[in-house]
Amino acid sequence: MSKQIVAGLDELIREQVISPEVAEKIRTYYAAKKGNPVNRMLLAFGVIGALLIGVGVILLVAHNWDQLSRTVKTALSFAPLLIGQALCLFSLWKKNDSVPWRESSATFLVLAIGASISLVSQTYHVAGTMPSFFSSWLLLALPVVYLMRSSMASLMFFLGILCLSFCTWDSWSSPVLQMPFIFLVAILPHYILQCKRDPHNSFTLFHHWLVPLTTMNVLIGFLSVIWESYLIAIPGAALLSIFFMIGQLDYFAALKTRYNGYKVIGLLVSLWVLFFYSFGFVWEEFGLLPAMQNGSIPLANMVLIGSLIIAALLFLYNKVRYGKDKLHPIDFWFIPFGVMILLGQGAVLVNLLLLAIGIWCIIEGSKRMNLGNFNLGLLTIMLLVGLRFVEYDASFVVRGVVFITMGICFLCANIYITKG
Repeated sequence: MSKQIVAGLDELIREQVISPEVAEKIRTYYAAKKGNPVNRMLLAFGVIGALLIGVGVILLVAHNWDQLSRTVKTALSFAPLLIGQALCLFSLWKKNDSVPWRESSATFLVLAIGASISLVSQTYHVAGTMPSFFSSWLLLALPVVYLMRSSMASLMFFLGILCLSFCTWDSWSSPVLQMPFIFLVAILPHYILQCKRDPHNSFTLFHHWLVPLTTMNVLIGFLSVIWESYLIAIPGAALLSIFFMIGQLDYFAALKTRYNGYKVIGLLVSLWVLFFYSFGFVWEEFGLLPAMQNGSIPLANMVLIGSLIIAALLFLYNKVRYGKDKLHPIDFWFIPFGVMILLGQGAVLVNLLLLAIGIWCIIEGSKRMNLGNFNLGLLTIMLLVGLRFVEYDASFVVRGVVFITMGICFLCANIYITKG
């Protein structure tokens, strides 16, 4: 779109629609917004090169590892770490203004930290677990992210938190379960600064997907003490509503949908949760608190659950009071859903809630001629009807007629919206 605008500036000047000064300001604006393509290419090649070199060194050392003496193994274990530190020191001292240098050297050092920990542990037969390995790696990598102001190192740090949270899901009531949460809190300030400092950077846009995914996984893992209970759906629903409302803030609303991970994840995962709880067997399999038979919910879990619910309510209050757009059902679905959870046996009510969301999307899509919202409502209702046919016995003839009818309605509705 920007190319078309810039290309048409000469015609607008000839027709005296705009002045040459205004045209020059428009060219300057889009040139600054586009950024330097050479710089981006150098950044990409620098990061990829650092990744390839780091992985290559690890593979070469691993191939000849058994034939080396312990002294040589120790020296090789620390060599990548020292080289990475030297590169980072050079980048900060001589190339502090060069983003490719900072990104590539920080990427190499983060990989070198993990390689050194692994090699030293293997050389001296240090016993350990995967959670302790990732915790040590992340603890040593955290200063690199802040000192080097590296977006790629930040992405790798979030990936490390994600891996650590997967490793600690079965560690109920263990101190190691808190480590992903601590690391997440420690890295979030860098993410916020990065959004302010370089909002259009490709790495920043990747963060908008990885951060909500990591946050969701960490918080669910932290609440794993109530994992076998459907009570976990209440804070989970509140978190998803928070994500969806974050995705509607001015900063994220200006982004294209494919970069707005908060809104997409909040919407799709919310619908997935509702569809999951629309089955009757879910309410029969899970009790209210089967994991709590031998005790009460830990205080830390209660604080987190309360904090998520209060945060969701505050977001909802701010949107009602200051928001420009109408409320979307996903903004507040956690409230009726939480009531259903506490009441128990709410499969029928969840089905009604899904039906209401689908009808709302269809009505709003029709009013605003928004094909995306309209199709979302249709798909929600059709999937709801389809799942109920799968869950309950019905003849193939009845199923076939219903699905054909739904397909015809779907096509006709889209044609109507498109022509309108």
